[in-house]
Amino acid sequence: MQNKKLKTLLLTGLILLWLAPVFAQQTENNAGPRLLILKFANSSGDANYNYLESSITESVTQYLRERYVFQQMIAAQRDEYIFENYYKDEDFHTETVSMKLGLELNQDAVISGNFWVKGGEIITQVRISDIRNRKTISQFQMKGPAGSNLFISVEKIAVRIASESSSILPNKEEFAKKGTAAYISGPFFSRTSLGARVGGQYYFGGYNDFLKAEQPSFGLSLRTYSPYFRQRLGLQADATVMTHSLSDKRASFLTDASVQLRTTNLIFALSPVFDFSLSQKWGLQAMLGGGFLLQSTVLSGSVSQSFLNGIPFANAGLDATYSIHRLLDIGFGPRFYTMFESGKTSFVANFSAGVNFKF
Repeated sequence: MQNKKLKTLLLTGLILLWLAPVFAQQTENNAGPRLLILKFANSSGDANYNYLESSITESVTQYLRERYVFQQMIAAQRDEYIFENYYKDEDFHTETVSMKLGLELNQDAVISGNFWVKGGEIITQVRISDIRNRKTISQFQMKGPAGSNLFISVEKIAVRIASESSSILPNKEEFAKKGTAAYISGPFFSRTSLGARVGGQYYFGGYNDFLKAEQPSFGLSLRTYSPYFRQRLGLQADATVMTHSLSDKRASFLTDASVQLRTTNLIFALSPVFDFSLSQKWGLQAMLGGGFLLQSTVLSGSVSQSFLNGIPFANAGLDATYSIHRLLDIGFGPRFYTMFESGKTSFVANFSAGVNFKF
């Protein structure tokens, strides 16, 4: 009966994850690569030129639309994500921020830039990034008159960007010939990380009243996110090693018989995970799932014998993570396991900390 409940729990979690497209973020059209065009920031320090931020961005978008086929996120959803994650407009032109946003929003390409006005000239810096291959494919600077011919300069910027985008965006004629299937963009999952953790555990309830936890525990985790719910919903697989022996009172009769008992638990868990962004650096991840515990018990001393046992469980967890670098997080938090065995329910609380390598 308990096995059936566990399977139902795991199946429900997986169904929710794979049905996410029903509630997914929408795009302004459904064809071609996903392109993120970030606002061109005014770096001149003169608020009189703030209107050019939207003028350049809109002009670039218009010229690209006339020539290429691509998808864009709904502006409100894009802006909500940027606001919730504390990104600043003035940082959009940097390689770190433009690449990070492209990865987090599951885009195929990002166009970003900034401008400033000096000595009667508008100077524009542009970066075009290939997110799937994690590289900058074009980076250039343009100068033009900032007086009465300012909007001619803006038009020339848009035309140049459209020309430079030919390597990442299919033109309309090419798209019509090859069809949608040739431009299926990106993998289903992204924002993938591999984690390593060390911690300690506490046993209580059920058969655990007979046991004494030995420290430390060691764990590995693989976490990846889907492109839905603004890149918040994901899936995590955990492998954890814990050991225990009989409690001091229960082990006294074995000691008298010159026998030692030690049990190694290899825990495999699979959990849907949801990411709550607290700031640009801090995040909170909640998970709920289940799995299987492979338990190896060894008697040694005057008697040598080993036992192998398998136990299903449900688990819940909470991680707090701090981003040190685009490729590295540190994280800490608890995992709670509920074991079902021979009509008894046992509990394990594991508290650990470690690092997550993002790729």
